[in-house]
Order: sequence, then C-alpha cells, then structure tokens
Amino acid sequence: MDQEKKYIPALTMALVVAVLPHTLEMPAWTTAWCALMWGYLLFSLRFGWPKPGRKLLSLLSLGGVAGLVLTYGVRFDSEAFVGLLAVMAALKPFESRTHRDRMITVFIAYFIIISSLLKSETFSITLYMFFSVLVTTGAMVHINDPFGRYGASIRRAGIIMVQAAPLMILIFLLFPRIEGSLLGLRQNSRAETGFSDRLRPGTVASLAENNEVAFRAEFKGPVVQMEKRYWRGVVFQQFNGHSWDRQAMVPEIKQAVAGKEQVAYTLSLQPHNQRWIFALDIPAKAPSSRSSLYQDFTIRSQRPVTRKRRYEMLSNTGDNSAVNYWGVEQAGILPQKSNPRAQKLAEKLLRDSAGPHEIVSRVLDYFRDNDFIYTLNPPLLGRSAVDDFLFESKKGYCEHYASAFAFLMRAAGVPARVVGGYLGGELNPWGRYLIVRQSDAHAWVEVWYPKHGWTRV
Repeated sequence: MDQEKKYIPALTMALVVAVLPHTLEMPAWTTAWCALMWGYLLFSLRFGWPKPGRKLLSLLSLGGVAGLVLTYGVRFDSEAFVGLLAVMAALKPFESRTHRDRMITVFIAYFIIISSLLKSETFSITLYMFFSVLVTTGAMVHINDPFGRYGASIRRAGIIMVQAAPLMILIFLLFPRIEGSLLGLRQNSRAETGFSDRLRPGTVASLAENNEVAFRAEFKGPVVQMEKRYWRGVVFQQFNGHSWDRQAMVPEIKQAVAGKEQVAYTLSLQPHNQRWIFALDIPAKAPSSRSSLYQDFTIRSQRPVTRKRRYEMLSNTGDNSAVNYWGVEQAGILPQKSNPRAQKLAEKLLRDSAGPHEIVSRVLDYFRDNDFIYTLNPPLLGRSAVDDFLFESKKGYCEHYASAFAFLMRAAGVPARVVGGYLGGELNPWGRYLIVRQSDAHAWVEVWYPKHGWTRV
C-alpha cells in the first residue's frame, strides 16, 4: 500500500492531464466514468476503502466496452479509439501493484497524448501536448526512482525534454512529411461544408461527388423518417440578381420554440471552419451556452467550428411550418430591373392565381411542364442568372431551382427565402444514428403563408 500511495497520485495526474483535451468531445458518460474511477481510487488510498478485485474489474471492463458499442456502434474510428483509451485509463491504475503495471499505465497516457493529433494540430494543442508529456515523463521517472520525490522527478523530466529538443528539431526538419499539416497527419479539419454567407449557382452541385462525412446524428429514440430529414444550416434572405446572401443582423430567440413531435439526438459535427450548427427542421433551442438560436431558425456557434464537436439537440419535426413574423418584409425585396423575363412570368402567374398556395402550385407546374433537367453539370449563367436558367438552359441543380423559385415567389408578392443545409442521411444498420455526407448538401425554399407562417416547399 505504501508503494501505491507513492506512485498512484503521479500516475493519475498524468492520465488526467492527457485525457483533459478530449473531455469536450467525448460522450458525457465517458468523462463521468473517468472522474468516478479516479476519484474512488484516490479516496481509497486516503481512507483505506477496498479496491475492486479482479472479477469486479473484469465486469467494469465489459461494461465500459458495452457503453462504447452503444455509443459508437461497430465502427472504430478516432472517436471510438479515444473512448477505448479513456475507459482503459480509468481502470488500469487499479492494477498498479507491480512495476510492469505502472509502466503500462504510463504508456497508456502517452498513447492518449498522441491521440490529440487525431483531433487537432493547432499551436495551442501542440503546447499542451508538451506540458502533458512533461507530466507523464515525470511520472515515469518517479516510478523508476523509488527514493526520489515527485517534484524532483518533474525537474528531471524537464531536463530530459530540453536535452531531446535539438534531436526533435532535427528530425522535424529532415524527416519526410506529407504536405498540408504540421506533423504529416491527415487533417480532417480542413473539410468544408460548402455553405458560407453566400449561395451562388454551382455552390451545392460542387459537393455532390464529395463523400466525406459532414456530421453524424445519434437519436435517443426512433430515427426520424426520411421525409423529415431536412438539416437546416443557413438561411439566405438577400438577393442581388445573381446570388443569395445571409441577413447580417438576425435577432436571437431567447426561449425554446414549442412544437409537435420533439426529437432528441446528439449531433457529432465535423470541423467546417464556419459557425453553422446543423439541426433538424425546426430546432427547438440552441444546444449550449456557446451557441444561439436565431429568428430564422438557424443555430450558430460563437466561434467557427474548427474541430469536431458534439451537441445535444432538440428539434420539432411535427410539421414543416413555423409562425414567426421575423424576416417577412425582407423576404419580399428584389433588386430593381433584375431578371425582367422572370418578373413578367411572375406577373402572369399572379394574374391567374387566387392566392399564395395557387401561385406556388403554378410555379411547380411550370417546372414540370417545360422540360427542365436536374443535372450536376449545368451550363454557366450570365448576370441575369434566373432568366438564363428559366428560359435558356433549363438545366441545374437544387440551388438553381431554389433560387429561381424564390425569385418568382417574391416577384409575385409571396415572401420567400432560400435555406441551405442537408437532406437525408445514411442509416447505420447497427445503431440508431445517421451518417450525413457532403454529397447530401441541399437547398430548398420557404414561403410565407399568412395563416401558417414559414412553410417549406
């Protein structure tokens, strides 16, 4: 017990420092698991509490692995790998009676430190890794120096790292590295969603052949039906005749949005270097204090998403309409003398229609009856992009149809706006979660009905 009291605090400190950068992205139960195990271990040393025997440790190991399977399914990517290391790190200090066990614990800490590079290669993470290596090396020195004090072991570890620095720099300069990242590892954080503050013709089509994962959604209950898998990201309100832009100033929604058929799920969002947090239409609230829900029913993070994030989400999927008067006035504005042929078409449709619902129906009929083609390789459009699409090329992807439809609605006096996001998702057969890829990117239109509010078409 005297040896355990001497070595276990240093080993536990090394593991805590190594795991700490992962706690924001690990499932909450994994973080709680580590805190509970390490807390009990330290209290058992102080107060003489009984430590779990081999059978109980085996059961705890099986329980931890079962939790990982329920969380990640049968996939074994970087997230599941880090989760497995965390579960191992939480239990291994209970088996520190021999020198071999203590060294294995140190190596687990080193593995966890290296796994930080699977998440990020930023300068701040690199500095933190040096600190974590210092603490872990100090623990390794300490368990190999039975008569030394922990403070002296930390100082010796610092000296070792300083002595190793010239060799590290030499290897860094001379060792071949793959271009594009600090240490040569593939950097997923360079992926882009394809959605910025502006939607142009071709924006979404460029993602159609990109099969990279945009995010995963794990549901606490049944997975939503296919027709309700609209993942809202950006709302484009302003049109300049060729492209659509996001409204600069959008008020926040301070209270949760009431609705039918609320769905709870966890969103694992890949880094995309923007502030959008994608959510099932219509999100009920922002997932955390570091994000906000806005009057256009979009959610934005306070900072760009530059590394993988997990969000606990809640959405209303009972219908596709929401009574919210914000944006109605802006959604009727068109630039003067823009796309004149489309404006004449809208005036004609307006004369022959009894109300907004009939105008929507007539525009959809116009697309169906005039030989329009859905294609990933549409011809380039000129300055009057809507006119060119409606009357010349008649070929386009979802953003072409959404832009033209929203323009015709506004020209006919029906407020309309374009929404950018994703549609669908691939169901994992072994778990209740969807994989949404960049190729699922989509743009659609919302129109304003006075009695029903914003309604997706």
